[in-house]
Amino acid sequence: MSRADRLDATARYFCRVRGEVSVPWLEADAATILDAYPVRVPDSRSGQSNYSGLFWSATIDAHLVYESLLELDRLWLADFDPDITTITSQPLWIEGMVSGKVRRHAPDFLLKSTQRGHVLVDVKPAKAAARPEIREVFDWTGALCARKGWAYEVWTGADVFLLRNVRFLGSARRAELISQSAVVALLDRFTPGTTINALIKETARTHDEEQVRSALLHLMWKQLLSTDLRRPLSGETVLDVGVGANYVEH
Repeated sequence: MSRADRLDATARYFCRVRGEVSVPWLEADAATILDAYPVRVPDSRSGQSNYSGLFWSATIDAHLVYESLLELDRLWLADFDPDITTITSQPLWIEGMVSGKVRRHAPDFLLKSTQRGHVLVDVKPAKAAARPEIREVFDWTGALCARKGWAYEVWTGADVFLLRNVRFLGSARRAELISQSAVVALLDRFTPGTTINALIKETARTHDEEQVRSALLHLMWKQLLSTDLRRPLSGETVLDVGVGANYVEH
C-alpha cells in the first residue's frame, strides 16, 4: 500500500449546527471542530481504572471532558498557556484503511495556538506510548496532521512541581473574583527581582492583604508575573516579568 493510501483518511465530528459531519481528512474544518461537541463523553462508574470528569477552562469559559488524570494535567497546562486561545476535548474521529485494516482513532484534544497554529494532542503514559501498536497509531496520526499543516503532540507528562504550582495558581484564575484595584496596585509596586512576601507586604499597606494575595496569584496565573515553576513556591520566591505581558493589549 502506498504512503498516499495510508493518508487517505476521513474525519468525523459533531457540528453544533449541522450535526454529524463526515468529510475527507483534508476537508475537515478546524474552526468547526474547535466548536463541536465531543465525539465521546467518558462515563464515571465504580471500580473504573481511569478517573474521568469535567474541567472548567478559563481559556474558553466552559467545561471540557477528560478521561484520565493525565489528560487533566494536560488541560491544566493548556489553560495556563497564554499562547493557547481555544481548547476542545475529544474533538473528532479519524478513520482510514491501513495495511488492509480499518483504523479508527479519537485524539484527546485540539488546541489553537497563536504560535503553532492548530495542535492535535494525544495523551498517554510514557510506557504505553512506547508500545509498537500505540506508536503506529501515533505515527499515522502525526503524518495526517503534517499533511494538513497541523502540529501534532504526544504528551506523556510534565515536571511534578510545575503541575502542582499551576494547579495552585489556578485557584485564582477567575478574574471576576479578583480585586482589580489590588491587581493595579501590585503592578504599580512591582519591580523585577522582588520576592512574593516583599510585594505583598508593600501592597498590603493600602489594600486588604487577602485580596492582594489572591490578586498576586492571578497575575502569576496570567503570567504577567513569573518565576521558575519547576521549584516549590514560597514567600521568598523571586518574581520577574512574565511572558503573559506579551499578550496584553497596549
